[in-house]
Amino acid sequence: MSEPTKPAPLAPSAPTNPAPLAPSARTNPAPLAPAAAAEPPKTFWQKAQRWFMIVCAVIIGIGGLIQLYKAFTPQLPGCAADSTATVLRDFFKKKDVELTVLNNMKTVTDTSSEQTCQAHIETPAETGTISYSITLQGSNFQVRIDKVDAAPR
Repeated sequence: MSEPTKPAPLAPSAPTNPAPLAPSARTNPAPLAPAAAAEPPKTFWQKAQRWFMIVCAVIIGIGGLIQLYKAFTPQLPGCAADSTATVLRDFFKKKDVELTVLNNMKTVTDTSSEQTCQAHIETPAETGTISYSITLQGSNFQVRIDKVDAAPR
């Protein structure tokens, strides 16, 4: 049988006698960096404060999403909204009826597509109650007067 061959060394071997250390290195080792101190455990109030902030952030985020939704989807104005009152006043003005009082505007029924409302009106000669409906036509709202109960003053 033949003898196995020795593998060739890959790198020159290190000297067997290391260089002597400087006298200061033997007696005074280099100071080590202090270990990072462990963080003290959090108290109940610190944990509660953190969770309170998280809950507040979630609530504010949901509110922002709702406002964003309302900004991009058409909404019916309320029965007492300024835009509704302007439409009612313009309607009576076109009929040559001057409204001196338009108040007590309240919602009678409310659905996602229509609101039925009632309001008190006064002119120089009459006083009465009107019933009107607000509907959404495309992205615009439409006000329809359903009934007028008027009586002389």
